[in-house]
Amino acid sequence: MPFPVRKAIIEGLKSVFIDGKIVEKEVPILLKANSKFGSRDRAMVANSIYEIVRYWRKYVYLSNQTEISITIEKLANVLDAFLEFRDKNIALPFEIDQSFPDWLQNIAIEELGKEKWEEQAILSNQKSKVYIRTNFLKITAKKLEAAIKELGYTALPVENMNGTFEIPEKNNLSHSKLFKDGFFEFQDISSQLVGDFCGVEEGQTVLDACAGAGGKSLQLASMMDGKIQIIASDKNENKLTILRERCQRAGVKNLSTLLQRHIFSANIKADVVLLDVPCSATGTFRRNPGLKWKLTPELLEENKVQQREILELFAPTVNENGHLVYVTCSILPSEGEKQVEWFLEKFGAEFKLIEQKRIDLSATSGDGFFMAKFENRSFFFFFPAGASVFFGAFPPLFCSFFFLAFLKTPLCGVGGFGNFFFFFSAAKKGKKNLFGFFLLFFLKLGGGGGGGGFFGFFVWEVFCWGPFFFWRPFFFPFIVFRSKNSGYNLQMYHFSISRSGGLHYGFRHGWVWMNRFYNLMARGF
Repeated sequence: MPFPVRKAIIEGLKSVFIDGKIVEKEVPILLKANSKFGSRDRAMVANSIYEIVRYWRKYVYLSNQTEISITIEKLANVLDAFLEFRDKNIALPFEIDQSFPDWLQNIAIEELGKEKWEEQAILSNQKSKVYIRTNFLKITAKKLEAAIKELGYTALPVENMNGTFEIPEKNNLSHSKLFKDGFFEFQDISSQLVGDFCGVEEGQTVLDACAGAGGKSLQLASMMDGKIQIIASDKNENKLTILRERCQRAGVKNLSTLLQRHIFSANIKADVVLLDVPCSATGTFRRNPGLKWKLTPELLEENKVQQREILELFAPTVNENGHLVYVTCSILPSEGEKQVEWFLEKFGAEFKLIEQKRIDLSATSGDGFFMAKFENRSFFFFFPAGASVFFGAFPPLFCSFFFLAFLKTPLCGVGGFGNFFFFFSAAKKGKKNLFGFFLLFFLKLGGGGGGGGFFGFFVWEVFCWGPFFFWRPFFFPFIVFRSKNSGYNLQMYHFSISRSGGLHYGFRHGWVWMNRFYNLMARGF
C-alpha cells in the first residue's frame, strides 16, 4: 500500500475514533483534501475506512489490542490487521466477528431473540445501496430515468414505488446539474415508504415536528404536487436553514419552517402530525456503521424517554379525526412496538391505533424502520348544564326536586343524560377503573330516585348553580364536554340577563375542581 494512501486511511480513522467525527461526512472531506489520488487510490481509502469502522472490534481483537486509549500507533496496528486478515475466514465469537458492543448485543437478544438478532446484525454489516427519489414538482420519473442514462449511469426503477430508482454503480450524481437543479433527491428506500404511510390527502395540513433537514417534508410536497400545507419544525435552526435551501432548489412553495419551541405558542394544529423521533438508529448501520460505536446504554435510554416526551407533547397538535404518525429508524421493539403500547395506555381514550408496520433488514435493502399511525378520535359533546336551561327563571333547587320527584331522575347539574354519559365513559375503560365508576355512581345517583341523589344534588346545584341564580335570575348555562389529551375537559358557557336587563354571554374554562373530579371518575384512581 502506498504511504500517502496509508497515511490518509489512518487520518480518516483518527477523525472517527479519536476526534469523534462521522465517517460518512469525513471520507468525502478526506478525499477532497487528497485530490491528486487516482480513482483506484480513492476507492482504496474509502473502502478501507468504511470496512475498518464496520468491523472495528474484529480488527482491534486481531491486532492483539484493546479499544481503550486509542492512539495513532494503535490505529496503524489495526490497519495492519485489516490488511492481513480481511480475506481470511477466522473463527471468532459472534459479537467480535460481526463487531457489536456487548451491551448492545445483550439488549438486542433480549428484545429480538438470539436468532433474529444474529440475522439483523449480519445484514446491518452489508453495504447499503443508493436510491434516489423523483421530484415530481419538476420532472416525471420517465424523463428523470432517461436523463440519468444520458449521464452514463443506470437508474433501476424500484417495483411498486413510483419515481424511486436504485443507482447500482458508483456515481457522481450529487455534483450533477440534475441534482443541483432539484430534479431528484437522495433518500433511503425505507424512508420513502413513510410518505405513503402517512396517508395525506389534498387540502390537509401536515406538521413534520422533528423534520431535521426535511427529507420527508420534501417527499410529501412532491407526492401531493403542492396541494397540501406543510409546517416543518425542528429544535435545530441550522437544520431548518438547510431545509429552506433544499426547498428553494426543489421548487417547494407550500412549506414553512418553525422552530419547535414556537409550535405551541403559535397554537399550531394539523391533520397529520409526523414524528420522526430521535432514536438509536440501529436500523441505519448499513449506511452509518460508525453510529454503533457512538451509541451507549445511557443514550439509548435517553432516546426512549425523549420519544415518550415527544409523543405526549405533540399529541394535542393533532386535529380531531386527524392522524399522528410515529416513526423510528430502529430495529429495537423498545423504540417501536413498546412505545405504541405505552402511548395507547396513556392516550387510548383519545387515539386509536390504525396501523403499525415494521421494516426489518431482511425485508429491505435499505434501513430498518418502524412506523405507527394513530387516529385522533377525541369527541366533542354539547348538552344543557342542568334543569335551569328549561326553567330559566326558577331556582335550580326547585328544578332538581321537580326531576327527582316526577321523572325519578336525579338530575344534578349536567342532566340525566350527562350522568349516563359520564358513567359510560368511566365504565368502558376497563375493570381497573371500576372503583372510580362506583364512586361516581354513589355520589351522583346514590340509591336512585327520590333522596338517593340528594348528595350529588346538594353539591352541584347549591354550590354551583345557586350563586348564579342570585347573580342573574335568567341564567341559561350549557356545557361543552371534550375528551382530549388523556383526560376530559369541561367548558361552561352561558347566556344570561342581568337584573338591569342587559344580555350577557360568558365562558368559563374548566371550573377546575369539577374538571379534575370528572377526570378522576372517568379515568379511575
